[in-house]
Amino acid sequence: MSSFAQTMDLSEIIRKVKDAVVGQGLLDKLFIFAALSSSPDPSKLVSDAKEAIKMHPLSSMFGVAHMDREGMVFHRSQGGGFGDNDTSAIGHKIAQFETIRRQQVAFGAIEIARQSILGEHFISEDVLGALLKFSPFIPSDLAATFTRAFTRAFTRFFQGDYVSATYILTPLLENSIRPMS
Repeated sequence: MSSFAQTMDLSEIIRKVKDAVVGQGLLDKLFIFAALSSSPDPSKLVSDAKEAIKMHPLSSMFGVAHMDREGMVFHRSQGGGFGDNDTSAIGHKIAQFETIRRQQVAFGAIEIARQSILGEHFISEDVLGALLKFSPFIPSDLAATFTRAFTRAFTRFFQGDYVSATYILTPLLENSIRPMS
């Protein structure tokens, strides 16, 4: 197994994000940050994958293990046939396209917005507390706990420590979306 790299020109994405966030206040930047990307339409993903299979049929014949930057497998695709109705081949193409899209979003849009927010604002517990008290996901009796945890998680995230941020946020978000009984 060997790895290879392909360069991407993210200058257009970077320019758009910089134009959107520069000169904005913290609240506006956080809203822009939250809206930087959304999940693509599943039917468009399927149609794009079918079109790619038609254009390059050999690329979907072999099984592939998709890995992240640390070498951990996050998706396995079985080899498919030449047809654009093979669900394994379609899944393989979608995984390829999503890897590229996520890299563009993560390394282009999110990183530039993160650096802008970090470079111009200090996100304190008071600021996050003021924002979080209006959230319908946070029980009022746990607002102080959530504020401290969110502050730690967002501080870690904006410092570039994504793993710690995820580790802190996951149990809180799970608790927030769990139905109350």
